[in-house]
Amino acid sequence: MRLEMLLGRDIDFAQWFYDILCTLRSQILLLNLPIGSLGDLETLVERLHAESTATDSVVSFPPPVGAWVRKPAS
Repeated sequence: MRLEMLLGRDIDFAQWFYDILCTLRSQILLLNLPIGSLGDLETLVERLHAESTATDSVVSFPPPVGAWVRKPAS
């Protein structure tokens, strides 16, 4: 297995999270998943960036995980 996780303080990390959320939004609504606790999505990027700046922390991009196997020779 392999996992790569990008970390950073740039506003682009918050923007990526927002973009993924917007891409999945129709499915989230279709499945009636709770997203109300995220607050106003129009201000989400600014709020995420402000919080990471205020707490002097980094933001992680959702990590892709890959796994592979080899089929044993017969």
